[in-house]
Amino acid sequence: QNFKIIDPRITPIANFELTIKLCELITKCNKFKILKKGANETTKSILNGTAEVVILAADADPLEIINHIPLSCESNKIPYIFLSSKIMLGRACGIFRPVISCVILNSTINHIKK
Repeated sequence: QNFKIIDPRITPIANFELTIKLCELITKCNKFKILKKGANETTKSILNGTAEVVILAADADPLEIINHIPLSCESNKIPYIFLSSKIMLGRACGIFRPVISCVILNSTINHIKK
């Protein structure tokens, strides 16, 4: 595949094996309704404290629309990773549109705390 020159802001990026495992995890989480899709939903979940893991698309164009998400993740100590393709991320989320970010929620932990 032809990849653009990788932007230094895109770190950490998943390798092939991790990408496949993450896509399977996203698909399973979508079935259990503990997945939110899109930059706005991801930002809300990070700020609410319901985010467990954040997955971002490395080919978001322009990259500035998701630039604030890694900073929010680092300040709230939430792990995040970039996948190479927004189309692949959308398919893993169960929709046929490109998705630039999604978040796996820690809803089970919240139910135990309540």
